[in-house]
Amino acid sequence: MNPTLRAIEATWTMLNSSVFRRALHRPTFALVPGPLGRWDPSTRTLALDPQFATTAPWAEVDEVIRHEMAHQYVSDVLSVTDETAHGPAFRRVCREFGVDPSAAGRPEAMERDEPAAVRRIRKLLALATSPVLGEAEAALAAAHRLMAKHHLTHVPETNQDAPPFRARRVGPISRRHPRWRGLLLGALRDAFGVQVILVHTWLDDRSAEGAQYEVMGLEEDVAVVQWTYDFIVAAAGRSVEAAGLRGRSERAEYLTGFVSGVARSLQRSVRAAADEGLVPFAAPGLQAWFDARYPRQHAKTFAARAPTRARHLGEAAGARLDVRRAITERGGPKRIGAAS
Repeated sequence: MNPTLRAIEATWTMLNSSVFRRALHRPTFALVPGPLGRWDPSTRTLALDPQFATTAPWAEVDEVIRHEMAHQYVSDVLSVTDETAHGPAFRRVCREFGVDPSAAGRPEAMERDEPAAVRRIRKLLALATSPVLGEAEAALAAAHRLMAKHHLTHVPETNQDAPPFRARRVGPISRRHPRWRGLLLGALRDAFGVQVILVHTWLDDRSAEGAQYEVMGLEEDVAVVQWTYDFIVAAAGRSVEAAGLRGRSERAEYLTGFVSGVARSLQRSVRAAADEGLVPFAAPGLQAWFDARYPRQHAKTFAARAPTRARHLGEAAGARLDVRRAITERGGPKRIGAAS
């Protein structure tokens, strides 16, 4: 079988079981040039555009499959035939199962019409490339404080048919993820009021399965979490290289410590903001949308380990991360590296 079709069928099967309560009957799967995705109730065919399905990031393909499955649910389960394709029944199904109801089913460019606070944070993190230790706690604190202030003046419109939430994949696709990556995203979840989960996905060539973290929340919060994640990962990569550690286990311990130090900085930012009356923001309805999108959730725990010298070194470096000078002195965005 074509590897892309195999991945589409496997994803449909998984979503039908985990999200749609096995209510859907297996359709015919096809790759047909045209719209990104299409559900044809007359032939019971779920079709995706072949170029999109074979070349787009699987997170986008997954979103389109969910979108078309919502259409299938309307016709197969609800038997609604007297409404427009994206009418009330479709929107209710999207809300019930945590599906993006946008007609394209594809993530939109988040930089367009973004609030000024979000744009400032994005530029702040893009500029933060200084390898000097003692330069990032202030930027993380500023990012958190800016978003807290933004939420005081920007309350998302409540639309029961189309909740204002988006999902975005963060970090690499891998069969195994290091402990530090989950710890980092957990800290960002708590600081910025989003939801995070490790989800099934496919490699870019569709040859094998893997896993990737997904962040869900208000569009601007998801964007800020991704930029902050990328910045911290880049800083961690530079820091571990500067420490001169070469062994895989030592590097992993250093990175775990580094993230722990950054997490403590974020916690201090949250407490400082709370002292000013800027409490952590949780968008109304996000928990319900998250539960609908992923009804089967499993908490991941990590076994306690004795602290090592490498972890202590990383923790000290992470706690000192501060980009205040980089924000004010740098003149333009620069490409940043990544931790391994």
